[in-house]
Amino acid sequence: MYKEMVQRKKFPAVILLFITLITFICLSDLLPKVTIGSINIKIFVTMFFNMLMVALCYMEFSKCKVKYKYLIVADQFIIHKIRGEEVTIREDIKLKDIEFIGKNCDYSSDADIISSKKYICSTSIGSKFCCVYKVENKFKKFYFEPSDGLMKKIKLLKEKSLFQWLTI
Repeated sequence: MYKEMVQRKKFPAVILLFITLITFICLSDLLPKVTIGSINIKIFVTMFFNMLMVALCYMEFSKCKVKYKYLIVADQFIIHKIRGEEVTIREDIKLKDIEFIGKNCDYSSDADIISSKKYICSTSIGSKFCCVYKVENKFKKFYFEPSDGLMKKIKLLKEKSLFQWLTI
């Protein structure tokens, strides 16, 4: 059995929100006091930026509450989504059904993917890995953020099961 958990780091989210807030303040200050009749446009723009900032804060902090747990149990690869106390199983795949697992940039195939999902917490694109697996003669794909240890374990177990299949 092998398990690991990934979650979004709060510090980059706070920095992103701070930069966005500064940008909104600068944009708001650039607007002169333009009025149309008795309506001051700057007040409406400032209110719009405030509502947008509140919405962005809500979205970012709700994303920070999501965690993903990657498990390898026997010959199964399982992904759990954890949000607060709620735990749901997102994927439950037999290792023998995995067609490709590795960096997203290394994947190239003409296979027709019927569904694609993301189990990622970070904002950086560089740490994306993908897994393509077969379900009832159709291919599914998901993106995730494994550690090097998890990738080594999956590849080792896949090779071991392939070797056992060849010796039978």
